[in-house]
Amino acid sequence: RDGTGLTVASRSGGGSTLITLTASGGAPVDWSARTDAPWLRLSDTGGTLRPGRSVTVTVTVDRARQPGGAWTGRVTIGPSGTVVTVSGRGTPSPEDPAEPPPTAPADPDPGPEP
Repeated sequence: RDGTGLTVASRSGGGSTLITLTASGGAPVDWSARTDAPWLRLSDTGGTLRPGRSVTVTVTVDRARQPGGAWTGRVTIGPSGTVVTVSGRGTPSPEDPAEPPPTAPADPDPGPEP
């Protein structure tokens, strides 16, 4: 808990991270969540919590966009500035994906006859 009246708790498991925000003061709290990692998806990015109310933000990984190898991303919670670190490991992608060879036209145009 900090001076903003917002308590932040997080736990990981099952391929996602859960961040629970609780309005722990006597006044409503306007909160926000943002990430610095384009491969992390947030189930919610902001709202207002009435005193004593909670909301859980689920952080999941977009496997198609995550980098290969070990990675770390951050989720910043406002107004407190609390940072929740999320880390994982992506599957390395081939450096040069195989592309089909170019195909010749079936009936090339020989151009005008001499």
